[in-house]
Amino acid sequence: IGRWTSHQDVRVRHQAIRLQLATPGGRDAGVRAALLDGTPRLVHSGLAALQQDCPAGLIELVSRLALDATVEAHLRVLAIRALIRSRDARALAALLTLTDGGRRFFAGTKLPPKSAVVLAALGGLAASWGHDQAAIARVGLAARSADPELRSAVAGGAP
Repeated sequence: IGRWTSHQDVRVRHQAIRLQLATPGGRDAGVRAALLDGTPRLVHSGLAALQQDCPAGLIELVSRLALDATVEAHLRVLAIRALIRSRDARALAALLTLTDGGRRFFAGTKLPPKSAVVLAALGGLAASWGHDQAAIARVGLAARSADPELRSAVAGGAP
């Protein structure tokens, strides 16, 4: 199956990756092939396969997708949801990066401009990293925000 995941025809790659994802023991290789492919449809398939659990060996790759501003927002949100379920320190680092809006001149840290990606990352921090001081600080910024969507993202503790 592996050689077909790099075929020049995207339809062949798509079918090969689908088969690999369904094959016992082939899921991680199929996900890796899908995420590295770069075709949004295939990347979506790979990220969808990670929504229940994200193996440690794929955290770096999923983090890169979540952090890449050139990737479509809905794919970045799927990547964030996979990272949230991993509860890995590298996933936490990616979520903190996504919610880092820099510093204000005198007022301390701030959140980045609101987006679906930022809302998902804040929700993930609230849901999975309530023990981490940096995550608590970001969630606190959102909870005190005048923006109801930011407050809502962290209120339920779920992404």
